[in-house]
Amino acid sequence: MTMKYLGLVGLAILSTFLITNANAQTDTLPPLILKSPHDYEVTTDRLPHSYKITTSNFVVVDDSGKTANLYCGIDSEEKDYIHSSRSYNLLAGEYTMNCELRDSTGNASPVSWQVNVFADDLAPVWVKSVGGLYCSDIIKEGLYLKVIKYLNDAGVMVFDIQGSGHGKVPDNFKSNTCEWKKGSLSNSGYKIILETMASNGVFQNVSY
Repeated sequence: MTMKYLGLVGLAILSTFLITNANAQTDTLPPLILKSPHDYEVTTDRLPHSYKITTSNFVVVDDSGKTANLYCGIDSEEKDYIHSSRSYNLLAGEYTMNCELRDSTGNASPVSWQVNVFADDLAPVWVKSVGGLYCSDIIKEGLYLKVIKYLNDAGVMVFDIQGSGHGKVPDNFKSNTCEWKKGSLSNSGYKIILETMASNGVFQNVSY
């Protein structure tokens, strides 16, 4: 009886091993990606720009019933395993994020998308220091407007200065300049403010 019992136990273990191994051998289906990130574009004056990939960006179904692991790399970089999230610090340029979702048996589903970062070129960074002088009352508003117009004429600040009329400087122009100096207001936001002022004729009678 003992030998027979041991023989049955051994047969059961062998059967379990064979079934498990057969299932592992037949799992050739890669994970099915139901949702993945879209192409991403940003115009920013904060470089490098932080772009985060998280595993929650994806919705995946796999026939093994287990979670697929995420591996990503930029352009031709080798793909690295991402545990939950990873941030890439990108300079201005066009990038391709190449990723794979791999199941426990090594089947992989590739997915890629574009990440495009554009530099907002209103002015070189040092121009903000002039705005800081205006914020600190070291220079007055009239002089600051002259500096802006001069830099625009010299091609250092890039915004449309054309306009007509005799518009007034907005009451919140100084506070907006301070926000721009601190980085709370982007170049594109400050550019809109300057161009609105220009279209209302604020710079018409400014001379240097």
